[in-house]
Formats: sequence, structure tokens, C-alpha cells
Amino acid sequence: MTSPWVLILLVVLLSSEVPAARILSLMTFPGKSHYINIQPIMQELALRGHDVTVVTANVEKNPLPNYHQIVVDNRTFWDSFGENLDKFAFENMAFWKELPLVWNGAYFTTEVAFNSSSLQELLRNDKSHFDLIIMELFFQEAFYMFAHKYKAPVVAISTMGFHQYIGDFMGSPLQLAYMPHEFLRSRGRLGLLDRLQNLYYTVYDLIGRRLVMLPRHEKLVDKHFEFPETRPSIYELQRKVSLVLLNTHFSIDTVRPQVPGIVEIGGVHIKKPKPLPQNLQNFIDESKDGVIFFSMGSNLNSKDMPKEKLDMFLNTFKKLKQRVLWKWENENLPGQPSNVMISKWLPQTDILAHPNVKIFITHGGLLSTIEAIHFGKPIIGIPVYGDQHLNTARAQSMGIGVKLAFSSLTEAKVYESIREILDNPTYSNTAKELSDRFRDRPQTPMETAVYWIEYVIRHKGAQFMKSPLLQLEWYEAFMLDVVLVIFALLALPVLLVKKLIKSNKKKGTVAGKHNGKPNKNKRD
Repeated sequence: MTSPWVLILLVVLLSSEVPAARILSLMTFPGKSHYINIQPIMQELALRGHDVTVVTANVEKNPLPNYHQIVVDNRTFWDSFGENLDKFAFENMAFWKELPLVWNGAYFTTEVAFNSSSLQELLRNDKSHFDLIIMELFFQEAFYMFAHKYKAPVVAISTMGFHQYIGDFMGSPLQLAYMPHEFLRSRGRLGLLDRLQNLYYTVYDLIGRRLVMLPRHEKLVDKHFEFPETRPSIYELQRKVSLVLLNTHFSIDTVRPQVPGIVEIGGVHIKKPKPLPQNLQNFIDESKDGVIFFSMGSNLNSKDMPKEKLDMFLNTFKKLKQRVLWKWENENLPGQPSNVMISKWLPQTDILAHPNVKIFITHGGLLSTIEAIHFGKPIIGIPVYGDQHLNTARAQSMGIGVKLAFSSLTEAKVYESIREILDNPTYSNTAKELSDRFRDRPQTPMETAVYWIEYVIRHKGAQFMKSPLLQLEWYEAFMLDVVLVIFALLALPVLLVKKLIKSNKKKGTVAGKHNGKPNKNKRD
């Protein structure tokens, strides 16, 4: 019997205007939320007839026949890595400690991927060929060397939206007066202290990346790649990236000046809502006062919260008329109130699409924030690390939510925040308005992503989209040579006038001395 996948592919291939390409996708970071954001794009490319090979730590069940998986060992590594960390303690970690921790985690996952026998087999296969490299933009820079190995252009996907260093290698201007670093905890108009902190974060990030992180990845490249010729540096390859796809959109983010090679696809992972399992459907439908959805995402587990925080949530939920749907990672929840339903896994987007869901209590991860905005749900954001602080501050500044600090959470604060959103329709109305403008686009996020990826394929890397800024030396980019010339032109007349004045004074002094001498020829 002919597989339905084969029939679908046949129809797509016959109708496609773009020749099928061989695509290598490197998304080895094991974080589930990262995978959820990128995998649908790979699936869509395969549906359009491209031959897609995905190097991943997350296995896709029943893939298309032209969707191949190279599974690396990162899932096991990441799970054991996470067991040794108290992630809720990250909330007040200093930036200069938190960012290197992220760098190290990403580096170790890159190293584990390279050491996997499956990826080693690909590296040793000299007959393999790819027309395009698609990789996640998450501190795994050694993977850029695949672009040199296969002489293929690169499309990078940033699951965390805009990073300041994207502007550095794409030639897009950085305006630090209003463009916040992704780890900055302020939103809206940046005050003086915010701008000073933003400058510090950005400079620390850019210099640390060049002087600390990239050299480690260079050593990883030397260990695993062999080239007959002198290879380019990772930084050189990064500056040749053809396209960066950002998981954000200007309607909900800081408006930035961007070069054509930076394209926003925020919401690309969101699919048409599916029917809920019957038990969930009944639980939400039958709540006459509405439902509050509580989830701390895929990397933070509610079960790992300190007991005093857990008790605080339980006591708060007992007071509510609303039902609470809680992503809880254990079989049982001691002290579970009668209005609370727990589950280890919940279909988040399908739940948020339900009109009876009134509030989303979230950690503020970018995917969760985007999903809440897409479906017009107000949020209570409880950030812990990374960009969660900025995302929840952004939601609060846009008027669709309240930001609470995990370390200072109290029963009163949570209850008052819930009542504030339930009793004040402004939050819900603003969330719906924001949803309308977020969805209002000439193409869907998926159509936009696929169009520009295929654009890069059609135009063999589309290097003509690159900013001329990347061809300049650093002193030319900052116009320091021009400033020096202008300074010289302004200073030269001043110096000449000063010299002339000094010369005239000297002549006057000499003349004065000469005129003041007695005339020896004069008679009495």
C-alpha cells in the first residue's frame, strides 16, 4: 500500500517552483522549547520536497520519508546536567555569572554532540553533500564549520529573539539607548541606570564571546574537522551567515533597524488548535468562573519549587472560585485543592486557545509569552533566569500582565495579582488587541520562514543581502578615520594662527630690544 506521505510529497514536488535541496539542520541543544520552535520549519521544508537531515537530541516519531534524523547523546547529558542544578536559585544570579553558565552549557552540549558516534559518522563521510545549513543560534559556534565543509550557505534561527551579537555579525546597527540586551531586566524606556547596565551587558557579551567562548569552539573544530587547506575562523564564517530568523515580531518587541538578512518569524511554532482530551475539555468547560492555567515551562519543574512556595500556591488556589489547571511533574500533589487539576504534560497552545481560560501563570519563556499573546491571554509572569525577566517586563509594560519576583512571592501578592487581572477588564481587552496586531501579517510566520529559506537556496546564499558594514575595518565602521581627518582640518588653522602669533610676538620682542638700545653715534 502506498504511504500517504509519498502521495503528499509527489503532489508537492510536481507543484513546487523551487528545486529540491539537500538541507542539514543542526539543532542539538536538548532544551525542548528550542526544539519545538525549530522542528516545525524542518517538517515544512520536508513537506515541500526538500531532503532534510536533522542532527538532534529530540527524536521525532514517524517522520516523513525525506526527513532523516541523526540522533546525538545530548538528551541524556542534559537531563543529568539539570539534576545537579537548583534552577529556581538562578533568579538573583549576577549577569557576569549567568551568561558564562549559559555559554558553558551550550559548549558542553556541542562537545557531547561532536563526540556522538552518529555525528562522527557524518563527519567521516566524505561523499555527503548539502546545499544549505540551518542551525540554531544558541552559542554552538563550532557548527559553523559545517558550512565550510560543505561549501554551503547558512540560515541561523534564534529561538530567543534578538541577541545583541546578531547585530555584530550581520552588520545591523546596535542602538543601546533603547535596544535592551536579552538578559536586561528592564523594559520600556530605558533610564540612565538601565542604559549604563545595557552597555555593560553588551560589551561584556561581545568581548567575552570573542575572547573566551570562540577560542574554545575553535579548539573543538580543530579536534573534529580535517581540511587540506587553511580553514577560515569561526568568526569569519559567522559573518557570512546569509539569513537570521528571529523568534519575535515588531508588534510585541522593541522596534529595531534591521538589515534584509534578519527576518522576524515569531509564532512560527503555533499550529491550529486541536480538540482537547475529553477530561481537560470537561474540566475547562464546566468551570463557570473560568480557568487559570499554571505552567513553569519545559525546563523549570513546579515539583522542584521550595516547599514554602509550593504551600503558598496551594493556599492561594484554595481561595479561588476559578478552577486551576497546573502542569505538575509528579503523580500526586500533597494538599491538592478540589478546584485544582494536575498533569505531567498539558497541550499548552490548545489550552490557551480555549475562551474559558482567563489567566496564564507562566515563567515567562519566550515561546510561552508569544503563545499567550497569540491567543490573547493576560499573564502573571514569574521569571527565574535568562530572557524570562525581559519577556515578563515587556508583558507588564504593554499592559497584558503582572510581573512577580519568585524569591519574594507571597500568598497575598499572588492572590492580589489574580484578582487584579480578573476584576480589571483592561488586561483582557489589551491582550486581545495585542493578539490582533500580532496576527495581522501578509504571510503566516511559517510562510515567511520558508519563503526566505528558499530565497537563500534560489540565490545561492544571497550574499547581496549582507550589510556593507561588514566590509569595513572597525575604525571605518565607527568613522574614526573621518573624525581624525576633521579634527586635523580644524586643528591645523588653529595651530597655524598660534604659530603666527608666537612668531610675531618673538619679532616684536626682538625689535623692542633693538629700539631700546642706546645710539653710540649720538652726541651730547
